[in-house]
Amino acid sequence: MPAIQIVAFRGTGGVFDETSPYHNEPALIRAGHVAVAGVMPGALIGFSPSPDAVQIAGTEAALLEKLQRHIAQAGILQDDSSIFRRAAELAEDGARCSVWQVTVNITDETLEQIKAWYNQQKMARYNFPDDEGKFAAGEYNCATFWDQFDMETPADTGSIKNYVRAMKLKGATQWHP
Repeated sequence: MPAIQIVAFRGTGGVFDETSPYHNEPALIRAGHVAVAGVMPGALIGFSPSPDAVQIAGTEAALLEKLQRHIAQAGILQDDSSIFRRAAELAEDGARCSVWQVTVNITDETLEQIKAWYNQQKMARYNFPDDEGKFAAGEYNCATFWDQFDMETPADTGSIKNYVRAMKLKGATQWHP
C-alpha cells in the first residue's frame, strides 16, 4: 500500500487586502494551500484554478473576485512546489504560513487515479468555501478535492485554518523544502 504525504499551510492572510504586507504574493500564499507529495516524483500536486481560468478572468485579482462571489472556476491538479517553498521561506521570516505534512496510506488504484487526474489535466469545479467551510455540490477547493478519492484526509472542511489544525491533531510534522 503506497504512502503519500498531505502537505498544507495556512495562508499569510490579506487575500483581498491591498494594504497587507503580503498582497504582492500569489493568492495561494495569502489564502493557504493543500497538496500531496509522493504521487509524482519531486512534485507537490495541488488542486487550484487552471492557468486558463486565470487567463479568462484577465488577472489574478479578477479571478479572486469571482471566487469571492462563489462563481466556480475550472480547476486542475498542478505542480505547486514553488508555492510551498515560498510559504516555508516566508514562515522562516515570521509569517504564519508554516508548512505541515502528514502521511496517509492509499491504495494502488487511488495512486493511479490521482496520477491520471494530473497527467490528463482533468478539470473539476474550483471555488472558495462559504463561511462554514462548505461548497455547492460538485465544487471543491484544494482541501476538499481529495475527498473524492479513497483516502483519509485530516478534515472535511474547506477552511484551511481548520484543516491545518486537524493535521496537527493527527501528528503532522513541519515540512521543509
